[in-house]
Amino acid sequence: MASSDVFQDIHAKEIYLGKNSSITSMGSLFINEAGTGDPAIVFGTAGTRRVFLGIDNSNSDVFNISYNSPGLTTNGEFIINSAKEISVGGQPVADAQFTIVSNAKSFMPPRMTSVQMEGMATLSGGMVYNTTSGGLFLFVSSGTWHRIGTSAN
Repeated sequence: MASSDVFQDIHAKEIYLGKNSSITSMGSLFINEAGTGDPAIVFGTAGTRRVFLGIDNSNSDVFNISYNSPGLTTNGEFIINSAKEISVGGQPVADAQFTIVSNAKSFMPPRMTSVQMEGMATLSGGMVYNTTSGGLFLFVSSGTWHRIGTSAN
């Protein structure tokens, strides 16, 4: 390591801060857990509020953000696994690219007026809630918006 780098090694736990050519060609922060623990960064505020950001070693090495838990949890609040599946609120579902897990809240698609919806540039597909007509719309490959169901009014 260059003399301007900072290095710390405590009981097989490594922390690199700075430029290290074996890790990356740019400045970086590298945390390595050589044992069975989870390499993580913990952000905290006064009191007990904590956010854990790291790799969950007990859960197939997924990227995980956990809030106010004793560490990274298997059902973290935000997970990205090695298959690039994203989950918010729990574990990713194997046949879905994006999963939202909740038993108390709903999914809120983008909300916009008819003018805003019609003014969007060409789309490859999409879904919005139209606040002017009070309905859910899908944009299909034919270049038109199609209402799903009947008006909410």
